[in-house]
Amino acid sequence: MEFLFKALNTPDGIFVWDRNWTPDKKHDIRVQLTAELDKRGWRSPKDELEDSPPYSPKFSISISHSPAGGGFAVVPKPYQVGLDLEDEKRLTEKITARVCQEGEMNDAPDWRHLFTAKEAVFKALWEREQPATIAQIRIFDWAPVKGGYLFKAQTPAKNTTPHSSPIPNGMGLAMTQYGIRFAIFSVNFGPESADR
Repeated sequence: MEFLFKALNTPDGIFVWDRNWTPDKKHDIRVQLTAELDKRGWRSPKDELEDSPPYSPKFSISISHSPAGGGFAVVPKPYQVGLDLEDEKRLTEKITARVCQEGEMNDAPDWRHLFTAKEAVFKALWEREQPATIAQIRIFDWAPVKGGYLFKAQTPAKNTTPHSSPIPNGMGLAMTQYGIRFAIFSVNFGPESADR
């Protein structure tokens, strides 16, 4: 996991996934999330881990689940994290094209990474500048790394055209394991977001 958070320019974090954590196992994911936070001494009495989405005053938490499995990612604030996992067989070119902007599918190393990348960015922006839809997020600057691809993202600036505002200090990683597409995105909004 050290490689993952180093690639995302995030000082520390937790990423755990399991093929058995399907949508009907939401409680199991939260039990493991609680155990991981306890193991590191990261849990706070103010944590609301059963909420959807879970909340912690000190950490950004993102949970994802699909018929192929589920998982969670945690990073210390002021970083925000978003995670998406999808069964590769359920991702279709037609559905992905509906959430992409012109040329975006051609620019990606594999169009199947786009849907999960956009979902991860959308989740990472939850408490901040989240756009109305994932179609407003543009994924760009794909770079190959061991096991996947790094990427950056843009969202619409307020009252302007789509994909006109790069997300500063944000980095994502898209990868595939066991037929599951993963994307994780982390962004540092600075100390002012630490109390949110």
